[in-house]
Amino acid sequence: MDSDGDLATVARETFEYGIVTWAGRNYEEWVRAWARPPPLDPRGLVQVPPIIYDAFKQRAPGQRLNSKQAAALGYRERRLDRCHRRHHKALCKEV
Repeated sequence: MDSDGDLATVARETFEYGIVTWAGRNYEEWVRAWARPPPLDPRGLVQVPPIIYDAFKQRAPGQRLNSKQAAALGYRERRLDRCHRRHHKALCKEV
């Protein structure tokens, strides 16, 4: 894992099959909303906030992210809605 600024850089496979799987259906969109492609290798790597990556590393094998852990990581339903709106606006500006 490298740290580029304030994000942790992980392999795309680790993100897709590890972090997203750990997050489960309830928190998948939230985790994906925080993910960014790094400038040097946008296809092979993904950047996530270190707090999410650290929580993922500390999980017990087979354990999923639960609501208490998600709240401790900053998950808020309204925050997700705002993130989607900002992302949508950014995409619309590019078109």
